Amino acid sequence: MAFILDDTMPELKPCPFCGRDPALQEAIRYPRPECEPVKAYEVVCNTYGCVIYKADNVYFRTPLEAVRAWNRRDG
Repeated sequence: MAFILDDTMPELKPCPFCGRDPALQEAIRYPRPECEPVKAYEVVCNTYGCVIYKADNVYFRTPLEAVRAWNRRDG
């Protein structure tokens, strides 16, 4: 599921590998040991052919954490 960024969220930096726009996604995850469903967020590159196309499986508990982690990446 795609997530819409609001005005309070930092702007996503381009993908460090292909230079195109990434997307913030929301997913339901089942962390252990609780196994209770929780919302989780990740930023991925949606550019087909990019070396990290939808390959970033690092999830965060808030959209802000996900965006900040993505923006720290080196390109």
